[in-house]
Parts: sequence; structure tokens; C-alpha cells
Amino acid sequence: MVENAPDLESYLVGQVAVEVGPHGGVVPLRLPVWAERQHDRPDLRWAARAPAGVRIRLHVGVGRVTIRLHALTVRLGDLVVPPQVTVVDGDDVRVHTFSRFSVLRLGGEGASVQSLGVEAGEPEDVVIDRSSAADPLEVWLSPACRMELLSVVADSPVEPAGPSGGPVWVHYGSSISHGMGSPPHLPWPVQVARSTGWDLRNLSFSGNAQLDPFAGRVVGAIAADVVTAKIGINVVNADVMRESAFLPAVHGFVDTVRERLPDVPIVLVSAISCPIHEDTPGPVVSDAGRWRTARRQVEGDAGALTLRRTRELLERVVLDRSSDDPNLHHLDGRSLFGPDDVGMLGDDLHPDQAGTDLIADRFPAALRGALGGALGGAVPFRTADQPEKTSVER
Repeated sequence: MVENAPDLESYLVGQVAVEVGPHGGVVPLRLPVWAERQHDRPDLRWAARAPAGVRIRLHVGVGRVTIRLHALTVRLGDLVVPPQVTVVDGDDVRVHTFSRFSVLRLGGEGASVQSLGVEAGEPEDVVIDRSSAADPLEVWLSPACRMELLSVVADSPVEPAGPSGGPVWVHYGSSISHGMGSPPHLPWPVQVARSTGWDLRNLSFSGNAQLDPFAGRVVGAIAADVVTAKIGINVVNADVMRESAFLPAVHGFVDTVRERLPDVPIVLVSAISCPIHEDTPGPVVSDAGRWRTARRQVEGDAGALTLRRTRELLERVVLDRSSDDPNLHHLDGRSLFGPDDVGMLGDDLHPDQAGTDLIADRFPAALRGALGGALGGAVPFRTADQPEKTSVER
């Protein structure tokens, strides 16, 4: 048996930082710890520790590989999200669902959600028997749970594989891009990255794509080949700002990224179609398992944002800056998921898996159209050659 390398972090790809977990392992983070001092949102702290798009990549020979992980998931009422990882071993794609894990119990709803304590669980081994070592071994981590990497043990020598070597794609977005409701390999940005060969950094945070200043700094700190930012839905459904604040906030986000990445293409992606918010401001509230807009009673409601208005403002930002910044582009989110597709909004807010797959299918061509050849040959728009064989393991 060959034990893990001393630095477990070197096996991970897609994280922004790491911290030491409760079992002494490595917990990948998608926001650095310093950013937590600049907000007070527990749901964002959780989302930043849910490793959407983070994967373990190894060079390892044939034989058995055992990866030990500890998973912490959430229980809200009777709902428990089962921790999963997706093992990609060549053409074989297998979902491993954990049977031993810790549970963070939550009570209340909306802004009143509180922690009721943790039900302690145990680490679990993900066992992989390799018959070929032609490709790196990849394990995509859960987008919905905190994952702690504890060890890697194999029958043959193990080395970090590092990033894929494809163009680095940084994506900032909301829950639709975060993908908490999907298996680890099926959020739409992960599907796009795997089909194109792009090296994904998924900085999407469920409920929290609200143009926070620290988010722009984190995005700009990554040596990206292209940056996409899907903006609108969380600003509206959280009712966090009005038009007078939204417009300078978008400019500020672009300025922050541009100061750090002066020549990289940036694509502002507006919201997909969502009837409840097209012409009605937020906030959004949960109602019997579905989402609807709150019943507002606000005097002087001028400037309250709707999705339709956020799209107009994003396009205006790009037009106003185009003479000085030819590498700033706009992509209308309705080209990814439009009015004819809203039957796939399973809860009236989030696309179901079929809708998520549709966004993934449409995104490469839509991005290519938005860029208008700005990247030249830097980003290949190839698709996977072979269908995948997927199995589910528990």
C-alpha cells in the first residue's frame, strides 16, 4: 500500500483556499476565510464550504485506491441532503452515496433558521478498483455538503494530477450554477467543463450572488482565461438593492475584476427566464415547497428591481463601457433557458435536472456567440466523444 502524500491539498483542484477540518483533514473552501469577516450570512459561510466544482485529481496506477472523506450535511425538518461524490475513471462515471456522515440540524425558516446542533458521524472510504491508468482519476465532491479529505491510499504510487491544463474558466453565479440539487458531476457548469475540457473554478453561491465586493476580489485573484458572471436572480429574490445601487454595484464588480485581470474576457450573463420575478420585485418566500414573491406593501417603490430590469441594466453596463473595454461582453440568460422552458422550473424558481442539462447543452455555443471570437483559438468548444456509463453506488 502507498500512503497519501504529505500535502493533501495538492490533490484538490477548484478550491480557493483550505482549512483544517474537525478530523484533522483538509476542507476545501470557495471563499477565503478573510471574506467571512466582511459579511454576516451563515448561509454564505455554508455555501462557501460546499465544494461545488471542486475535485480530487490523481495520477495513480491500476489496482485499488481508497479515499477517506468525512461529510457534513444539513437536516432541515425531515429533509436531509445525502452526501455524494462522483468518481470519474476513464469512461466510467459512478456516483457514491455516503452511508456514514455527520448532520447539522437546523430549525426555523427563512431568516430565522438556527443551528440545533450536530449529529456526529464517521468518515467513510470511497473505494475504487482501477483496471486502467490511461487517464487521471477524478472524484468530484458534493456541491451540497462540507467535505473533508482525510487520506488517499493506493496499491501503486499516487501523485497529484493538478488542473486539466485546459483554459481556466471562472464562473460567478447563484444556486442555479451552484447546483446543490444535482449529483456532483451534473451541475451545469461542471457538465460544460467536462464536455469542453475547460478548467472550472465555480464561484457560485446558493442565494448569495449579490455582487459582494469581496467576491469581485476573489474572482480577480484567479489567473483566468475567461470570466463569466451570472447576475440578477439573487439580487432580486433577496431584495438586497434597488436600481440606484445595482447599477454602480455591477460597475464596481467589473472594475474590481478588471483591475486584476486587465485583458481577460468578462461576460455578464443575465438571469434565465423566471415568471415569478420577471415583472414583480422580490423578496421571494417559500410556500408549501414552492417559491413565490412576497406580498409587498411598500410606499414609494420606484427602483425596485425585477429580472427584466436587471437584464436591461446589465446590457447597459456593457454598452456604456464597450469603447474602453472591448473584452467586456453580454449574454442574455434567456438564450440558455427562455420563456418556452419555464415548465422545467420545478419549484417555480430553480430548473429541474432536465432544465439544468438544457443550460449545459446551450452554454458553449451561447458563450461563443457572446464573445464573437474574442478568444480566438484559446478556448476549444469541443464536446465529449463518447457517452458516459453511469452507475449509482451506496
